[in-house]
Amino acid sequence: MGTAWKELEERISAAASLRRRAVSVGFLDAAPAEPEKFEGSEPSGCSFWRLAAAGKSFYTVPENHFNRAVGAYTRNIPLSPAREKETEQTLKKMFDLGYVKPEDVAQIPRLAQTPLAIAYAPHTRFVVTLPKAVTGEKEHAVTGRLPDRFCRKGITAG
Repeated sequence: MGTAWKELEERISAAASLRRRAVSVGFLDAAPAEPEKFEGSEPSGCSFWRLAAAGKSFYTVPENHFNRAVGAYTRNIPLSPAREKETEQTLKKMFDLGYVKPEDVAQIPRLAQTPLAIAYAPHTRFVVTLPKAVTGEKEHAVTGRLPDRFCRKGITAG
């Protein structure tokens, strides 16, 4: 019998008094055939979480994260020199506000490799269809947690 994701989401949300819907995120080595690619731009990474919590399923590519200095850093997405300056300015503001200390930056978790796609969806609807080129077989739909062989490994600090 399969996992009753919706029931599980409702139980966890009630027990933890969550105000927002649970969201699943997958860091992928290839763009999936499903869900659809995100089109447009958002001001921050929180926007992608918000869209998924509102019921949308989609994936992004590194370029969708260029507006997010800190998010690009944590996802190991290389930025242009101009965008790198924005990261420095954002961090300086965070230091000045006391939100984070300079010595804390090395402890911020960061993916070891840049994901080629990042999938977002409400937890109960997290389905990613990986293309044949990735799986070596027919298209492969995955519900819930993606098998490790399709995901980027190695979240590191510093």
